[in-house]
Amino acid sequence: ANHFDGSRNTIVMLRGARRYLLAHPDQCPLLGLYPLTHPSSRHSQFDWSDYLASLSSSSASATVIPGEGTIAEEKNSRFQNARVHEVILQAGDVLHLPTHYFHHIITLDDDTIQCNTRGGISGLHRQTMVDCGFTGI
Repeated sequence: ANHFDGSRNTIVMLRGARRYLLAHPDQCPLLGLYPLTHPSSRHSQFDWSDYLASLSSSSASATVIPGEGTIAEEKNSRFQNARVHEVILQAGDVLHLPTHYFHHIITLDDDTIQCNTRGGISGLHRQTMVDCGFTGI
């Protein structure tokens, strides 16, 4: 699921290929995150496995707000305005994810190996995340 990590992350693709969907922390209000009290609060409620399908999906079972459509429709309309970047990592590629960057990974090959290393916390986007409601960061 699309989420952010509280530390820096460097990924080295050793075999195969993976598709990474990335969003800057300033996109937080547009990503349809679970409420802060939810166990998956760092995660998006949208299925990013097929990003284009996520842009057009809505949930028929969502709660209806009188006169305003469904909660899913409102979140989906914000999500459609989010700036998301796509990167395909292949063997030999390296990707550095700064602290608090949103990411979703889709494996493109049956046989993939990647190596991750996490280390350090950058305060660069801390205020952006606090403004988005993540006060414990």
